[in-house]
Amino acid sequence: MVEQPNTDTDVVVTRLMRNLRLLTGCDALLTAMEGGALVAEVMALTARSAETVADDARTMLLTLRQDPRKSGGDHT
Repeated sequence: MVEQPNTDTDVVVTRLMRNLRLLTGCDALLTAMEGGALVAEVMALTARSAETVADDARTMLLTLRQDPRKSGGDHT
């Protein structure tokens, strides 16, 4: 059974971890591929995914700074 996130921060962390796994997969795929148009498309997907990961990380940090009680601890 998968544990469900119970706070806004948990949701963001879950999304971050999913996106990081995606980036890891893209990196492995790019490493295994030869050049070409498909590699360029995968690189563009990786760049967009990296932007999403960075945005989610910023959201998580702002959430923790604004209300540390939501995450269940002091994260200052």
